[in-house]
Amino acid sequence: MQSTSAALTTTSIPKRNPAVLLAIGWGAPYVGGPVIGTILAGITGIGLFSTILWLAGSVIAGHFLKKMVDELKAVTGDTKINSVLMYVPVYNQVLCFLAAHELMEQARAARVPGSPAKPKWMYLILPWYALAADLNDFAS
Repeated sequence: MQSTSAALTTTSIPKRNPAVLLAIGWGAPYVGGPVIGTILAGITGIGLFSTILWLAGSVIAGHFLKKMVDELKAVTGDTKINSVLMYVPVYNQVLCFLAAHELMEQARAARVPGSPAKPKWMYLILPWYALAADLNDFAS
């Protein structure tokens, strides 16, 4: 079993553009699904396209959150969050607000003393941006 200090020094985190992840997180399920689905439904007459595209966008957005939460768990050595739950729309934002922010505060206190994480409200409304921006401070 690795100690927390060993996990803090051996984890490699890629640098990400938070704005792009925010565009994917909000754009894929909430803009891409309804807009493109409505256009396709009008062309083909199949109204299920919007729902299918919303679901696909939600899975894509959840995948990016899952990857970032896994990296955060690797940095802290904590297993409190089940990262598979990041695939569940809306619940992933609540989980980031309730648990991921606390883990990020622990990681930042250990690796970047005196530098707080993004505000907790950002983890509820904009978790893709907040996680990416905070993880960038740990990027190698």
